[in-house]
Amino acid sequence: MRGLPALLPVLSLALAQTVIPFWHTAGPPGDRVLEEAIRSFNAGQNAYRLEARYVGDYREAGVKLLAALRSGRPPALFHAELSFLPRLAKEGLALPLDAYLQDLPQDLYPAPLKAGQVQGRTYGLPLGVSVPALYYNKDAFRAKGLKPPGPGPRWSGRRRRSPAAPPRGW
Repeated sequence: MRGLPALLPVLSLALAQTVIPFWHTAGPPGDRVLEEAIRSFNAGQNAYRLEARYVGDYREAGVKLLAALRSGRPPALFHAELSFLPRLAKEGLALPLDAYLQDLPQDLYPAPLKAGQVQGRTYGLPLGVSVPALYYNKDAFRAKGLKPPGPGPRWSGRRRRSPAAPPRGW
């Protein structure tokens, strides 16, 4: 019986979860989806516990990550805007993930997965994919005496005509 109390701290260390700091940029309303995924992950296994922390928009988060890297205390996981990834890889601040990706689900789209690669090595995985779109109001063009652009990717023509259109009503 005397040895049991001495074993309790050792047993609690063996049962402890590995805490993984995860900095993210998901503000409302997307943060709810991310937080639910994290809760589900944490509840579904006992080895790891993701600790999510909102660190601002992409720009703010990038500044915070660089400061954390310089101080030697970066998070293990970081949700970044894609253009930030090549810099981290080039400077040796991001680790290639290829060795850990053998069992990825087969229903992931190849293009977003490829977007996380730098020089053929995977440094990031898609958490979400933004697809910016341009909508325009044909009536606003006509009201200014302009012919609305037709279909197709003729950006130069749209850009030339757009400053004449009103900022509202698009």
